[in-house]
Formats: sequence, C-alpha cells, structure tokens
Amino acid sequence: MRPGESRVERATRSAVEATGRALAPLGRRLAPLRRIPVELRVAMVIMAIFLGGFFAAVVPLLTTGGRDPHAEISGRYPSSMPVGQDYILPVALDNTSGAVISPVCVILHSDPAGAVGATQAQFQGLETVPFAGGRACGGSLSGQEVISVRVTLRPSMVGSARVSLIAGQGAREIGPALTGTVEIVSG
Repeated sequence: MRPGESRVERATRSAVEATGRALAPLGRRLAPLRRIPVELRVAMVIMAIFLGGFFAAVVPLLTTGGRDPHAEISGRYPSSMPVGQDYILPVALDNTSGAVISPVCVILHSDPAGAVGATQAQFQGLETVPFAGGRACGGSLSGQEVISVRVTLRPSMVGSARVSLIAGQGAREIGPALTGTVEIVSG
C-alpha cells in the first residue's frame, strides 16, 4: 500500500496490473505490428471494416439468388363484370424474398374452369405479355422489389366465378393466391 492511497485507488491499480499481466503474451505476439506505420495500420482497420460490411450485405444476396423465391399479389377484384368485355385489374406484385425471380409470372385459375380468362398482363406499364397456358411471364423481379401489373380479364359465361391470381417463377407457383368471387352478368 502506498502512502495516501485509498482502497478504490488500490483496487484500480491492482486490476490494471492484473490486466497487464494477462495481456502480456498477446502484446509479445503483436510486437511485430508495432513496426508497421500507424497510417498503414489505420488503413488496414478501415479496409477490414469496409470488407466486413460489404460481405455482410452482399453475400446473402448472392447466395440466395435463385433459392426460395416468394412473392405475393395484392389487389381487389370487382364485384361484377359483364360477360365478353375486357376488365383491366390493377395489382401489385411484391417479391417478399431476397431471391431474384426470373422470369416473374402471373398465373390465373378460375372455378368453374374457363369462366374467366386472361388475355394479357402489362408489367410496370412497359412490357405487355399475352397469357399462354394460364400464365403471363415478363422479365425479372429483384429481392424486395414491388411492381405494378395490369391484368386484362375476360369473362366468358354468366354466373358466379371464383378467380385466383398467383405469383410464379415460370410455371411454379411461389406465393399465396389473390382469390375472390366475381359475379359475371350479361353485357
């Protein structure tokens, strides 16, 4: 105990000395790094932080590029549509995954079959694609991206029909269906 030293000061000095003894082997191992100029050491630390952040942000995007795509279609069906007349249904197509969806498709199902068909889909107002085999595909959709799609529906028989639009990657359905019941009336 040094003269005039309080208990707190003694405890602090003891903790510092113990830490110094514990870190001494590490200090000997890091001694060669002291010969590197400070500017270079600082640049290496900044580069390590930058590369760490880059890989933390980009690698997950690259590794999930084609796996587990998931997308949702949202919109609202009309309560009724006249038979034989086209109805343009605006919907939003939301890629809720980190994967790139290519090609992104809109798939149509109706019950009874053929009660409501689709003639074309216009993606983002830029690309108009005809429906073939119950689906229309256009371009790709990046992770977490939302686009607008205008689907042209054409009812063909009077009565009630259950209509479903589903997001797809090619022929594979990758999300929940936007389903609704539409009354088809004579035009």
